[in-house]
Amino acid sequence: MLTYGMLELQSELVEHVVSPKYGFINYRVADCSVTKELKDSVARENKKVSNILEKRFGSDWEKKYNDEVAAILHLQAKAKALVKKEPYIADKMKLWNIDEYDGLLFLVVITDMPNVFDVFVSVYGKQPGEDEKVIKYELTVDVETNTVTQKNDTHKVTKPD
Repeated sequence: MLTYGMLELQSELVEHVVSPKYGFINYRVADCSVTKELKDSVARENKKVSNILEKRFGSDWEKKYNDEVAAILHLQAKAKALVKKEPYIADKMKLWNIDEYDGLLFLVVITDMPNVFDVFVSVYGKQPGEDEKVIKYELTVDVETNTVTQKNDTHKVTKPD
């Protein structure tokens, strides 16, 4: 299916996993600035694909697809919330003088195990007397058991380009 508009990384990653189950992939043809002609062209092409998918999966294929994507996004939000409660992350926030979670970037990735996600937490900042850095922490979250496990006890530090 052709898409355009504001990039929503977390949703697009989930759709990238779910859409092949339905026999298609999403392909971004433009960002936010689009012409009427492009919108019309995307609608025509997507209608063709939708008709094929309706024959394969029934008239409610799109609802099933959207429900599956929404269910995974809900679980990912739960995983992110569990990570935010971890003392390990709270300690790092204090170290980097971040009062709110807005200073952290969370990427929640689907794994091969149901209800288990890899969570990558990144912070960009500078401590007194140091260069600016991007620090990344890797955790695994099981939303069924509400457990968060550090993948390792170290963090990766990279200088931004």
